[in-house]
Formats: sequence, C-alpha cells, structure tokens
Amino acid sequence: MTTLPLANASPAAAIASRHRTVVHDGRECIMPRHVQIESVGGKGMCTARCTMCTIEDWQKPPRIMQQAEFEKFVLDLAPYREHIDYVTLHCNGEPLMDKRLHDKVAFLKQRGFRGTGFATNCTLLDERRAQALLAAGLDTIICSIDGATKATHESIRHRTNFDSIVQNVERFLALRNERAARGLPATRVLVRFILQDKNRHEWDAYQAFWRQRLDPQRGDGVLQFPVHNWGGQMENWRQNLEHYGAGQVFECEDLYERLIVFSDGQVSHCDADYNGFFPHGSVFEQHFLDIYNGPVFTRYREAMAAGKLCELEHCNSCSIPLARAQRRSS
Repeated sequence: MTTLPLANASPAAAIASRHRTVVHDGRECIMPRHVQIESVGGKGMCTARCTMCTIEDWQKPPRIMQQAEFEKFVLDLAPYREHIDYVTLHCNGEPLMDKRLHDKVAFLKQRGFRGTGFATNCTLLDERRAQALLAAGLDTIICSIDGATKATHESIRHRTNFDSIVQNVERFLALRNERAARGLPATRVLVRFILQDKNRHEWDAYQAFWRQRLDPQRGDGVLQFPVHNWGGQMENWRQNLEHYGAGQVFECEDLYERLIVFSDGQVSHCDADYNGFFPHGSVFEQHFLDIYNGPVFTRYREAMAAGKLCELEHCNSCSIPLARAQRRSS
C-alpha cells in the first residue's frame, strides 16, 4: 500500500506517472509488475480450513488450471516479462493440490520469468514434490505456519498437522541446501505468520525457532502479516479510514500493480475478490492488458487516486491495504 498526497494533476495523469506502462495496440496501458495465477481454486479446494479464511463462502466451481491453458496465458505474458517482477501460482486454494505445479514453474523459468513462487500450507510438501519444485527452478516458497506450538497452529489452521508441516519444511530446506552446496540455484524460503489474537503471544518463540533453520544468505526470512478482513469479513476494516484526511490517499497495489487470474481464466478484481465481483473477462479469450486496462479497473483507479475510497464498493470495507502496510520481516 502507498499513501500519497493529493495532487492537482488529473487522476489519470497521476496514475501514469507513478506506475509501469507499456504500449499495447497503439495505446499506453498500465502494466502489472506482479502476475498472480490461481493454479488451484474454487469451492473447497484446500486441504485446510483456517479460521480467518472465507473458504466456506467460495462459490466458483472447483478447478485446476490445465497446463495448456496456463501455457497459452504465459505466452501472452512473455513479451512483457522484463516488466514483471513476480509470477505467483496461488490465490484461493492450496496450490500443491495441482500435481503439475512444478511443470508450470518450469515453463515460466524456461521462458525467462523471474520471481516465481507461491504460498502453501505445506500439508502436501512431501519429498517428491519438494524435489520436483527445486528442480523446476522455483525462486520462492512461502510456508504458512501460524504458531510456534502444535496447539496454537492447529487451533487456527484446522485439518493440518503441525508436526508434519514442520517436518516438510525442514526437509525442503535440507534438500535446498544440498542443491546449493552443489552450485545449483537455491530456492528462497519464507516462513509466514498471520498475526492474530490466538497466536500473538508466540511471535518471539516463532522467530527464534525458524531463524535457527533459515539461511538469510540465501534470502530466507520470517514474515509477519496481520490478519485482514477479505473485504468485509471482520469489523476492524474501519482502521483504513483513519488514514484519510490531511491530504492522504490509499493506493491499493491490486488495482495498480497486481493482475490476479482465477483458475478458469477470469480476471479477479483484487485479492479480496474470491467469487468475482465484476465480469472483467478471461485471459484465455482476451489479451490480459485489454482486461487490466478495462473500464472497471480504470474507474476504480481514478476514484482511488482522487481520494474517494469510501465511495468504492468493496474497497470501502477492506483492510488488506492496511495489513500490507503493517507487515514485517526478519
């Protein structure tokens, strides 16, 4: 999230001056620096049932993006890869439920994309999957573990086994280190803690435990991300409004810098959009830049740039930008 002073320039001009643009079909288009592709998504498509998740409200049919569909979209992205810092393979669902996830990573790396990665609850990160992902050239894996103890983690991430998950991550690290010792590319490992009332007291112990196992020389780290409300799920979203006044305005990176694509090819409006707020279009049928620069995105960007967050449906009840501003790494 960025807070910026309101300027006299038009919202459209201010947007163009602050964000990456490319020329597509003869016109200047906003270009996302982060492309998020939902490899696995839809109703029930996760091995866990986390207390802060909206999974029970997901309505889209369960789906895994097919390799041919994925490759078609990636080939559309390829001419713009120098403008893309990250390609992540998760959204709503557990990405390791896609048994060909390593093939998707390999296809991206073969075509020169950097910043490939995904977040996982690590329930399916067995040795075979770990070896395949490492061999594919995965740049980053984010391991979602929400406690320093079994009791705390499992009270938040239902249907998971803390001991098994820790073992999976430790094995991944060992395999990664073996490859690095042989001079092979080393995947960065980030361990992420969703801070909330149930686990707040374990943050210091959590950091101490994982710092002993991670290697900052390879880019590893421990992340803390405050729980957020997924667009109205909780009541603390009104903290966002405290940032308004005194000439400040939010910029949500989802609307300016991140393109999110559901497993069926439909473009998601933002990270809080798990069922599809708007019919933006499908990247299997349209060019992604035409969709990302379409009328709804443009309307939201211009309203946000003008400081009118409170007038935007969905944005006016979302605390994700605030949570991003408060995240920590160590």
